[in-house]
Amino acid sequence: MSTTTGSEASRRRSLVPAFRHRLQPILTSGLTPKRLAATCSLGIAIGTMPLLLGTTLLCLVIAARFRLNQLLLQTVNYLVYPLQLSLLVPFYTLGNHWFTWGTPIPDHLLANPLTHSNDISVGLAGSLTLKAVAAWLVTVSPTSVFLYLLLLPVLTHLKKLPPPSTTTDVTQDSVERNHVDTPVHYPHSM
Repeated sequence: MSTTTGSEASRRRSLVPAFRHRLQPILTSGLTPKRLAATCSLGIAIGTMPLLLGTTLLCLVIAARFRLNQLLLQTVNYLVYPLQLSLLVPFYTLGNHWFTWGTPIPDHLLANPLTHSNDISVGLAGSLTLKAVAAWLVTVSPTSVFLYLLLLPVLTHLKKLPPPSTTTDVTQDSVERNHVDTPVHYPHSM
């Protein structure tokens, strides 16, 4: 277990506002709180889609089409990746129970898909994924509206806050001016 010294913790605290000060204009560049809330809720919605290799490309297309902040949309998409992985089996199960068309998939294959991966054929996996995406489509609209309505007042309040102070801004020039070359003495081993 490592402990941090007071100077390390102080340095970390001074870097957070500097990082926030530099990142905030990039993420919010000209966006109103409504567009920010829409971009975040859309990023969460797309990021939870039970399609492992398609969300990044889908975010690219949607951000270009609707002129959303590409960086913010992709960042939110990647931040919810653990949530996407944890929702795969529930979406597969939900899709299998809601949509009975196609090949019926036994519940024991859905309970632990990693142990039964050899039992699932490509056609069965495709049918299962299609059902999971259909279940996601049914659940994503109300969830996205809820997230939008939840994020909008928060982002409106944050937009009204004054920008972070630039007094903690650490520049390379200030680091070089305060750097003192002191010799390091190591104890001799006996």
